[in-house]
Amino acid sequence: KRLCDIAPAFETMARQREAKAKEAEQAGNKQAARDNYYIAAIYWASAMWTIDEHGDQITLYLKLSGDMIEDIGFQGAGCAISKASASLMTSALKNKTKAEAEALFERVHSMISEGPRSKVDPQELGKLAVLSGVWEFPSRVKCATLAWHTLRSALDGAGAPVSTE
Repeated sequence: KRLCDIAPAFETMARQREAKAKEAEQAGNKQAARDNYYIAAIYWASAMWTIDEHGDQITLYLKLSGDMIEDIGFQGAGCAISKASASLMTSALKNKTKAEAEALFERVHSMISEGPRSKVDPQELGKLAVLSGVWEFPSRVKCATLAWHTLRSALDGAGAPVSTE
């Protein structure tokens, strides 16, 4: 089967997660409701958007002043998760040092790839916490971490294309 033929399965999972979210909401558990709505949204997005066989592409622009990231931006094409992750990353890293950026890379990468096994509390990462549910979708972890790996390469001065394959 082709990956785009999996849409009905994603729709089923989205409905199940929405039901869990509504139950949690009625029980007064706002965090569980939020997490389940977030995961349902990812399932709905996965059902609606075909997977680009060419992959996501991100170009990262950094303006450094010594060790400080004075400005950061990106341009690219890809799925909603890769674009959202890149956008959140650029917002979080403006006016941070290289060391702070590296530390944030480690924490975000751990949260995205390890999920609850990670020692990172997503709530400590502010807006980046919305990426905490991506670990449940192994094929989307690469999407969510592409911009971050590109950042690491840029800070290392590699200047070469980065792949999460």
